[in-house]
Amino acid sequence: MNKSAINNIFYDKIEDDKRYIMTKNSRNWIWTYGPKDSTTKSILGSHNTSYYTSIESMLVNLLENRFREHVVDLTSKNFRKSLTKAFTDVRSIGRELDTVTWDIIKRGDYCKHCNRKKE
Repeated sequence: MNKSAINNIFYDKIEDDKRYIMTKNSRNWIWTYGPKDSTTKSILGSHNTSYYTSIESMLVNLLENRFREHVVDLTSKNFRKSLTKAFTDVRSIGRELDTVTWDIIKRGDYCKHCNRKKE
């Protein structure tokens, strides 16, 4: 396992019985998950690891996967509820990425707290 992936974790969250990790190595964004009590190294080496060349492709794929995980049946009510949960999951990941990368990425003259252009 590439050490840069272990040292560049942007998202690490336990939800129910799974631990989700987003990291980056020199070429790819990496999304993986495993049992909540597993070590980072063992989760990154698992078969549940996906590699993406862009953050956009990763988030689109995560939205699709999270939607599939939430769908129980295809009733109209469940469909809307599952889609809402999937969007909430990806939005949460996006907010976390925004927070942890604030000082890394040049964003222009914006306030760190309210994300509005400074006057």
